[in-house]
Amino acid sequence: MYTHTPSTDQALMISMPSLPPFSGDIDLRALNAVDSAHPFLGASYGSNSGNFKAGRLSWTCVTGVNHVNANTPMQAVGDGRSTGSTLTSESQIWSLDPTTLQLTARWTNNDLSQRYPTPIFFNPVAEGFYLTGDYPVFDTNIHEGQFLV
Repeated sequence: MYTHTPSTDQALMISMPSLPPFSGDIDLRALNAVDSAHPFLGASYGSNSGNFKAGRLSWTCVTGVNHVNANTPMQAVGDGRSTGSTLTSESQIWSLDPTTLQLTARWTNNDLSQRYPTPIFFNPVAEGFYLTGDYPVFDTNIHEGQFLV
């Protein structure tokens, strides 16, 4: 799972395709990932079977994963949250606005509906970045000082 660091020496370095104008979802490859077996910055199973819907308490962890094509639901491809079993993940979920350089996520549910933009937040208690389908619902139910990024 990826966390926050104030040190640029310890920051995650990523590469992305040079395909202007970044008109679709892209993979972000972690160049200095702790787990080189899962080189893409993605998200892995957290709760509610990975379905992000309004009014639902759901989340996934931002972590190293293997490639999953854009606009497809989570696949059992492996991730950096090794728990002894292969958890389902998505990788090609990121888009970058070339003007503002704002990075956003697009989550694809099991029924192929999408949550865009998918809220990204940091949880200081768990020391990790997460995605959720409905941040106000998450924030109302989980009180760990999390904040949107």
